[in-house]
Formats: sequence, structure tokens, C-alpha cells
Amino acid sequence: MALEGAVAIRTGKLRPKAPQSAYNLLHRGKTRVLGLSMQSVSVPAGPHIVDRTPLVQALVRRQPRLTLIHAAAGYGKSTLLKQWAAAEAQAGHDVIWVTLSAQDTEAAQFISTLADAFLQKDKTLKTTVNAIVRGSPPMTSEQSLKVLCQAISDWHRPLMLILDDFNTAQSSKIERLTDTLLRLLPPHVYLVIASRKRPRLSLAALMAEGKLLEVTADDLRLSLDEAREVFGKVLAEQALRDLLDKTRGWGIALQMAKVLVEKSDDPAAFVRHFAGTTQDISDYLTNQVFSSLSPECQNFLVDTSFLEQINGNLADYICGHSDSARFLEELKSIQAFFIPHEMGGQTWYRHHPMFNEFLWSRFAAKEPEAVKRLYYRAAEWYWRHENVVDAIRYARKSDDLALVVQIFQSFGGATIGLSQGVGKLQKILSLLPNKWIHQTPCLLIARALALAKEGRLQECYECITSAKARFHESEDAATRRDILFSSLLVKAYADEAVSAQDLTDMEHLLAEIPLSDYWFRGWVNNVLCMLNFRHGNLAAAHSAAVRAMANYRDADALYTQFFIHVHLGFVEYIRGAFMEAFRFYRLAERVAVREFSSDPAMLALARLMMANLYFERNYLERAEQLLRDTLPMVETYEGWTEIFISGYLTSASVAYQRKGLAAAFRILDRAEETAHARGLPRVLWRAVCKKVELLTLDGNIELAASLADANNITELLNLSDNVPGESLPCPLSWDLRQAVATTLARLAIYSGRPDKAFSILESVAINSEAMDRPAYTLKKQLLLAMAEMDMDQSNAAVARLAKLMAHPMRRSFRRLFLGEGDRVSQLFRIAHDLAAQNNGDAALCLQRLSTDKTLNSIYGKTHGAYYLTSREQEILQQIDMGRSSKHIANRLNLTERTIKFHLQNIYMKFGVNSRTKALHIARKHRLL
Repeated sequence: MALEGAVAIRTGKLRPKAPQSAYNLLHRGKTRVLGLSMQSVSVPAGPHIVDRTPLVQALVRRQPRLTLIHAAAGYGKSTLLKQWAAAEAQAGHDVIWVTLSAQDTEAAQFISTLADAFLQKDKTLKTTVNAIVRGSPPMTSEQSLKVLCQAISDWHRPLMLILDDFNTAQSSKIERLTDTLLRLLPPHVYLVIASRKRPRLSLAALMAEGKLLEVTADDLRLSLDEAREVFGKVLAEQALRDLLDKTRGWGIALQMAKVLVEKSDDPAAFVRHFAGTTQDISDYLTNQVFSSLSPECQNFLVDTSFLEQINGNLADYICGHSDSARFLEELKSIQAFFIPHEMGGQTWYRHHPMFNEFLWSRFAAKEPEAVKRLYYRAAEWYWRHENVVDAIRYARKSDDLALVVQIFQSFGGATIGLSQGVGKLQKILSLLPNKWIHQTPCLLIARALALAKEGRLQECYECITSAKARFHESEDAATRRDILFSSLLVKAYADEAVSAQDLTDMEHLLAEIPLSDYWFRGWVNNVLCMLNFRHGNLAAAHSAAVRAMANYRDADALYTQFFIHVHLGFVEYIRGAFMEAFRFYRLAERVAVREFSSDPAMLALARLMMANLYFERNYLERAEQLLRDTLPMVETYEGWTEIFISGYLTSASVAYQRKGLAAAFRILDRAEETAHARGLPRVLWRAVCKKVELLTLDGNIELAASLADANNITELLNLSDNVPGESLPCPLSWDLRQAVATTLARLAIYSGRPDKAFSILESVAINSEAMDRPAYTLKKQLLLAMAEMDMDQSNAAVARLAKLMAHPMRRSFRRLFLGEGDRVSQLFRIAHDLAAQNNGDAALCLQRLSTDKTLNSIYGKTHGAYYLTSREQEILQQIDMGRSSKHIANRLNLTERTIKFHLQNIYMKFGVNSRTKALHIARKHRLL
């Protein structure tokens, strides 16, 4: 592109012809030849110049008083300037381009260079320039600049003055002169400075007035679209993305890669191996970046190159001196390769990936003992600054197992997982070789804790056993304690039977722990909460959780407080205190968001438990959304038996209501896979029971009975509670016994054997009402009422139903009544009619049902001979509008199979076999 009105001043000698490597093809040293036009200026853009039009347009729009373009070599400063200058010239503006050199570090030479540049633009300035350069007596620098600026003050066109390579002439004197120049330049002249480092100019006033614009390496990095422009179709999309990530948009590296990749037989393999040690990149970094630094600074960079990030204090400790600040100041000249960022109120630095690879090759060439010493000092520094992960990272690199163990135990050993999250513990263990872990008891216990949290219980047992075998009584008490609490953890996470003696032993252990040992007391109370819940004693579980929370607060342990919130929420949920349960889940959610945002699985765990509450209150859409987002996360992370049972069963229930039986079975199949993978037999049995329940509700009675018989679930009712032994198909617990009883009782009722259902429910040994478990109490009483009605014991059924409706917790468990479908609807209709006829107390209790908007759908909108559920009425209304089953399914977000199932129920109730006849009866009885 021609640049009308542009002038470039360049002096020096031309570079001799060099070999045609990628480096030499793309990099040309800039020379200064007086009087050459802009077109002749060599700009480091190479044959594949990137179009920076969006960035140029932004600069043209702004036109501030001063634009600073500062970035390390190869980021395309000159390429951008060339395109910007072209745009200004095309707009009718004047452009003067001055490329500075080391010769311009003296004030007189700097002013002379500027004067010559203006003279090349306007020959009428010859007298002014001669007065400045050769005047007698000589002018001061400020006088010279003032005369020059006055001489150009009557120019009518805007003028863009570019000072390129400012860093080569940069000194305190030149910076002061530039400040003066900025102050004296006429309003129509705007200055552009391009430099490898940010000039120390007086910029506060310009910044305050909005007259300063800075363009940094971040702005100059090539975008994905610009990289596509460079490479065209040479690279596949993923390879291009990988290359852009490696180079961080560093323009010269991408252009070198383009030259080299065109010569490669395998472009994808080239990208994989392209690095800071690639010869051409290494040459460029050596000549244009590394060699510009002092030898002391070069050594400083190499000695600290193994660190992921660095600050002055850390560098001083690593290098054993106190003048790192001087080197950090010098490194501002290559800021794009040694990148500053703020963290914790301090300025830290990290390397550009390719520059780090370049430095690493030099670091690896150092003497092994020197390298080991540097790693050791880094481990010490991070240890002193309480950064356990990085302390152990560098202790491992120093190949010092004793130091690793010393650091690990000083931070609390395995309790790191409780205080800072199991993710922190897993990260530490991932840094260490397996042979180190398996020969050290404290590390074996840490591995056991991490495995338990992942549900890998068999491996956890093996680690604990190995740790016990390697542990000697002479070792520290912390390791002894870690072995003890990891054993407790396995018992809590594994699907083991819990006996009264287990709980007694735990209470005795708690009594022996000093009151000041908040961690261990909190942990034992935590486990007691889980085991008491499994044993069925909700009150004791609640008390243990409250004690654990107090202990953890004293220890300032937010991570473990999160889990206590979850435990308390679950206990309150089973007790029917939904508002309290929701409050605890919200507290857990808040801790996860505020303190552990990097661990999304914690947030998923809290929200999965919230889904249960939404489901019980019949907010199906919200429950479905939470479960869809959280259950997959929990499946691959931490979970224990009760969590998985709750998540899978609720998810299956929601899927059945909204998508049908097949969708629910897919979720239950996942539950069985998880149960097998994690060794959780109760999860497996609860999934089987849920399948039998859904088949029963769906009308597949024979298939439900076949599934129950095939799995021998009746056997569980004949076993004593919590008796360990090989004959048990799984550890029996109160909730599993209740689930089996209600599943078999429902199957018996729907099979026409209400007497068997009554016998099953009455034989359940655990008294849910006495043990403060309203969810199970309500379900049991509802099924008993259904059985009594089928046994022609109407008065007993009405009395039981009245008592059920008077229960204070019934409103919390709305899905309990809705889940049984038409049978419960019919039961309420008959019970209401009988109670009304007898005018008894039952009538008053049942009448309350009509005031509950959600439960009102159970009773229905009519008390006539034909009773329809709310879903059936909704479908009938859609049929009345002339819509097909497919159309209705789409509108109601159901499957066609579900629509047909409800239609068959309507036909059966009306005694008809077509839509037309069903509509006739519905209109006759005012059901539409």
C-alpha cells in the first residue's frame, strides 16, 4: 500500500545476506538510511503479514495525544505501525516515522534526528533545522524543541509522529526530552512511541485527561482468526488451536512456525514438537531477547526458570542474595516473556511457555547438585510460607523423601484432606512416586483417605492394612491418630452393618480425646453422625453433627463444616423439617461457592440434596434441573451410600413422572453400575426395589413380581437387623428394611392381595413414628389404608386416612400422596364420601384436603361417579381441542406412550373404547 506523505529516517549499515532459515527469512534488522521513503523501510513482518485492521481501526478512532506501544521482540509492533501509518496517510494525514538507535541516547543527537525527520517532510524548515543543529551560540535542548515545534505549528493537516525502537535510545535524559516534546507539540500532532519496554514518562496528566493510550503484548497477540489468516489451510483446526496456545499469540513464533510447517511432512506432529527449544525459536530468543539482558540477569533467569511463578522474596531465597529487585526491574524490557500479575497483594511473574522451555534447556545443563540445591531451597521457602503443595512439589524434585515426610506431617498429615479439602490431598499425592507412598505409613494413610472419598474402598482397606504393618509404636502420635481415623472413615463410607456395640466403642473413643483436640473430636463426631443415622437413631445423629460443627468451628475448618451442613440437612429431611433441611443445604452451598469454588463437586453435592426437597414438595422441574446438573458430578466424585440412594431414587422418580418408565430405568441402571463399581450393595438393592415399585405403579404387575422373585428381596424381611455374617445379601439397615417392606406391600396391593400387604407392613420391626421418621410413617400408613379399603374395611381405612391427613408433616411430603396415582385418588374420594355420610371426625380431617392446592388434585374436581386425576383432565381437555396424542405429548412434555397409558385409564373409568365416546361422557357429567 502506498503511503502518501510518509517519511522515514534510517541510518546505519545494511545487514549482509544471511542463510535462508525461518529466523533469517522473517527477521530483518532495521537500518536507518536518510531520505528513504516509507515503502523502502524494512519492517519485521515477513512475507506473511497479518492484517491487523480491527486493531488499526480502534487506534484511528482514538487518536490520543500519546500512544505507547510496548512489547517484547516479535510481537508485531512495527507491523501494526506500518498498517496504522498507511491508514492515516490514506485519510490525508501526514506521517513521520523515526526509527531510533543507540546513537540517539544523547540529547543533541536525539534532537538532530527529529529535526532531520521534519526537514525531510518539509524542505522549508531548512533554516530552522540549521539553527537548531548548527546555531551559534548553541541552543539548549528545550529551546531547540520549542523552535522546532513553533516551526510546524502552522501545518494544517494532522500529523502522526512515530518514534520506533524507543528502547534503543531510552535513557533518563531522552525520557525527559520526550516529556518536553509532548508538552510543546502543537495540538494537531499526536505522538506514537513503540518500545520493547514501557518508557518512564510523566503520564499522570495525560492519563487523567484520557489522552493516553497503551497497546501492550496482550493487545498485540494474534487471535485465532488472525492465526487462521497466517496459516490458511496448512494446519487442521485443532493443531492450529494447540499452536496458538503454545505461542500465546506471539506473532514471530507463529510466522516462523508457518515457514517450518510448510516444509514438514506431518504438520500435526510438527505442532506437537514445536517448542522454545526449536532451533529457529531458540535462535530468535537468544539474539533478540536473552542477549539484551546483562549476564547477571541471564543467570538469574536460568536459576529461577524451574519455578512456576516467582516474586522478589522467593528469588532472593533461591539465589541466596538480596538484589533480585534489580533483575526484576531489568526484566521489564521483556515483559511479554516474563509476565507480571498481582496475587495476594504482591507482584508475581511467570514465563511465556516457549521462553520457559528455552530457559529450561539451560537449567537442565547445570550441575545435578546445583539443581538439587535450588529445588531444596524452593521447598524450604514454600514450607515457611505454609504452601504445602508447592513445598512438597519441590521437595520431591530434590529427591528427598525425608524432607517430603517432614513437610507433610508438619501440616497435619492426612488431616490436610479435612482442613483444606480432599482435592488438596489428591494433588499432593499425585506429585509423589508410588514407591514413596507405599513405604511410608503417613503417606499410605493419606492415600487411604483420598481413596475413601472417591469410593474406592477395597484399595482403601489395602492401604490401611499396609500402613498398620509398617507402623512402629516409636513413630509419632500423629500417624497413629491418622491410622485410627482413616479406619473410622472407611466404616462410615463403606456399606457395612452398624451395631450398637460399634456406636458404644465410638463414644468411648470420643471420651478419651482431649477437649483441645478439635480436629480429632470433630472427626469422631462426624463419623458418629453417619453411623447413628445408618443405625436409625436420628436424634443421636443430630446431636453428633451439632457437636462436630462446634469442634470444626473451633478449628476454623470450613471444608469439614460443609459436610456437617449436608449431614444436618439430611437428618432434618428424614425428620420432615423441610425448612431446616433447606437452610442447612443453603449453608453448605454458600460455603462451597465462597470458599471452594475450584471444587465444583462440593456445590453439586449440596444442590443434589436440595433436589430431594423440591421433589417432595412436587416442584418437579426444579428438581429435574438440579439432578441433571449435579448427579453426574457426584457419580465421579465423593459420595457415600445415603447420598447415592437419595440422588438416584429421586432422579428416577422425577424421570418416571416426566418421561416415563424407560427413562427412569436408565437412571436405575446407572445406580446399579455405581453400586458394583464402588462396592455399595445397599445402593444396588434400593435400585432393585425402585424398579419393582415403578413397574407396579406402571401396571406391569407380572414383571414387577418376577423382578422381586428373581432378586429374592423378600429374604431381607426375614433377617435380623444389623447382624453381620456371610449369609446377608447386604448390610441390613432400617431404611433398607422399610424400602423392602413398602415395595412388597405395594406389589401385594396392586396384585389383589391386600391381606399380604397388611401382614408385611405390620411385621416391620422398626417403628418409624417412634424413631421420628415421618416420611416412612406417612408412607406406611397410606399403604395400610389402601390395603384396608381393598379388604372392605372402609371405616378402618377412613379412620387411618383421617389420622394421616392430620399429621403435621403431611404438607412437606406432597409427592408421597401424588406418587401412588389413581389408587390414592380413588381412596380419598371413597373416604371423603364415607366420612361425609357418617358425619364423623374423619370428615373434618378429610375436608381439610380441599384447602391444599397441591393435594386437591388427588381428590379431584368432582365427587361424582366418574373421577379423573388432574393429568387425565388435562389430557381430556387437549383431546377436546382436537389434538393428536403426539401433539399432546409435545405440549405436556410427556412421551406418547404416557399419553396412551392415561387414555386407557380414562376409557376404563368411563367404560368406553374411543375418544368420541369419552368426550361425550365427560361433557355429560360436566368434566370439561
